Amino acid sequence: MTTKKKSTRRRFFRPIPTTYEINLKSFKFWRNAFLIFWIFSFIGHLLEYAWAALPLLFGQPSHIDRIPFFVVAAPYGLGALALIWLVWPFVLRGRIGIVATYALSVIVTTSVEFICAAAVVFLLGYNPFWNYSNQPFNLFGYVCLPNSLAFGIVSVLMLYYVFPILNNFLNKIKRRWLDIVFWILFVSYTAVQISRFFSN
Repeated sequence: MTTKKKSTRRRFFRPIPTTYEINLKSFKFWRNAFLIFWIFSFIGHLLEYAWAALPLLFGQPSHIDRIPFFVVAAPYGLGALALIWLVWPFVLRGRIGIVATYALSVIVTTSVEFICAAAVVFLLGYNPFWNYSNQPFNLFGYVCLPNSLAFGIVSVLMLYYVFPILNNFLNKIKRRWLDIVFWILFVSYTAVQISRFFSN
């Protein structure tokens, strides 16, 4: 009975199979990396927007008016890439279980958010995008424990299910179409970021 329960649990938490090769010399690798970055940045921003709008359903105040509706939030995309490059290989080979995956994900995503916040402060002198100074167990207002723990849960779901599904989808699209989408998004994203930087 014990053996059956363990095997069932392992099957349930097994990541969806996908083929992803880290090859720094390949244009395909960098092209797909940018597309993954853009997609997760956009999804992350939409989730943040929805979370900020949630209090409005209960008649509570919200800071949603300070969040641009359409923007690509880079820390989410960078966090996703860091997880894929640093944690995913261990998950794929079965070297770590779900608990270790969660712990590593918390460390990786917290590090990425801290570095992003520090970079913004270095470039602009302050961080106009997020500030956790009023949150418990925060570090310089850049990161905080509640968010880090929540990111860990989301990261496990991303590594086990969302990323493999997205990667399998990208692998099915013809190279020509992926190249076109990549150049459109890359050029427009770069132009917007340069514009935003000089406007500040």
